[in-house]
Amino acid sequence: KRLDELTLDEIRDLARQARRHYASFFVTGGEPFVRKDCTDILETILSVGCKAGVNTNGMLLTPERADRLIRAGLNFVIFSINGPHEVHDRVVGIKGALARTLDNLRYFAARKKKTRVFVNAVISDNTVDTIDQVPGLLEGIDLDGITFQHESFLTREETRQHAQVCDKNFPGDKTELVVYVKDGPMPDPAHIFRQVGRLKTAAEKAGVRIVQKPELSYQDLDTWYSE
Repeated sequence: KRLDELTLDEIRDLARQARRHYASFFVTGGEPFVRKDCTDILETILSVGCKAGVNTNGMLLTPERADRLIRAGLNFVIFSINGPHEVHDRVVGIKGALARTLDNLRYFAARKKKTRVFVNAVISDNTVDTIDQVPGLLEGIDLDGITFQHESFLTREETRQHAQVCDKNFPGDKTELVVYVKDGPMPDPAHIFRQVGRLKTAAEKAGVRIVQKPELSYQDLDTWYSE
């Protein structure tokens, strides 16, 4: 445990203060369940009457953890899926990752009660060629929605502004702003547009309702992925 991490009692106190302002909590990462006490944290937030949800790759959301979170009244969970088995496993870096994720997703969705269960897939140069295969993987699973999300980018100026805000609000904090630079050419908007069309057709055949975030025309896509 790091010295700068909140204890469960501190988290409970924070959640009580947040509840007075009608705030809710969205726990994400990285992978939040790498923290062994992530389930405890969510249960603590929910126990004081705050709404809470979590975004996970699903590998560590075991049946035991799922049962606890459903009993605690988790408001929503989002499982991240990157494509068919070979693509998802390559992106995650673990052989058999998607099989474990789908097993845990099926378990949670079949027992979800009031918890809303979603799947999210990011459209990137690593996933775009096979993104239309995702709806078929999810046939027969009781989901509340599937979203397909374009990559989000910050300009160098936006990155600089973020750094300025951090410096102003957290003076003396030595934490570095981590920036990932996309090397090489940007994805081809025309190819992405064609694949999104195939994705929508595949979803319709599978009887799966999808939402694209954001919903972009071809012209919008060209702008989105341009310099």
